[in-house]
Amino acid sequence: MKQPASNKIDFGRQAKAIERVLQLAVRRELSIHKQLGNSIAVWENGEVVIVPPNEITISPLEHSNTKEVPEYLRVLIVRYPHHGEYLFVLDSIRSSIERYQSDNKHNEVIINQCHLGWEVFDSVQFLVGYDHGLSAMAQCRNLFEMVLGAIFLIENPHKLPDFLSHGIIRESSTEQTKVQDCLASRQDIARQSAGDEKWHGQQISKLAIQAGLEDIYESFYKESSSIAHGDPSLTLAKEGKRFQLINDARIRNNYCDAALAFSLVCIASLYKNAVQTLKLTPAKTIELLERQLLNSLIRKTQ
Repeated sequence: MKQPASNKIDFGRQAKAIERVLQLAVRRELSIHKQLGNSIAVWENGEVVIVPPNEITISPLEHSNTKEVPEYLRVLIVRYPHHGEYLFVLDSIRSSIERYQSDNKHNEVIINQCHLGWEVFDSVQFLVGYDHGLSAMAQCRNLFEMVLGAIFLIENPHKLPDFLSHGIIRESSTEQTKVQDCLASRQDIARQSAGDEKWHGQQISKLAIQAGLEDIYESFYKESSSIAHGDPSLTLAKEGKRFQLINDARIRNNYCDAALAFSLVCIASLYKNAVQTLKLTPAKTIELLERQLLNSLIRKTQ
């Protein structure tokens, strides 16, 4: 097995890259203060000077090829100040996982599942950034199930053949009959390996218990499932002893908060298990973050 690349920083050779990161960080913080209407303190001529928000200037980047932070992330960071901190840690871990080199098939699949998990997590961020809380919460259901399956696979390497067999589609031409034969073959494989269920042959509730996420299953997952299935409760609200139709869509905006918190726990739990299995360091960082996010989400259900 190849070892992960060293995390040691060569300040001489990486000076330009470090400078770009610092420029983006400064620009982001200045932008947040300006948009929130907060003053900043700077050091000028040997003394502290307070700069009001309307006088904060954001200088252009010296490197024109530097990618700007997407608009939806800028919105999220302004609306949820702590999200930027969480995202910084998670993105750093994501980069470490994706740089990891291994000849072990199980590890390769873990890395790929982490990549897919981030894609779904990012779609939740996108939806929340543009106030599509209902859709974001429904997407969290997919993310939760994907994460539970990945954690089960991480903890049960012997299930890798079942996982791979479940996804096999034989090479075929684009002719409809061949495609149908191919899909039928895939269904046969799925039935044989998982008893007409998912590749892991487990109920989501059991996977949640095994992953230590049963509280999230009973609350946030069930709520996201009701959204995905178009539950009638989404159109009703209780006023006194009677139920009334919800006509104001803004009532559902609370789902933005719930979806963002739910998705953070999902991706942090996935990364924690992956980092521990791949033996990446420091594992303590993601373990503490996952615990913090999980405890915060559980408190929301109490």
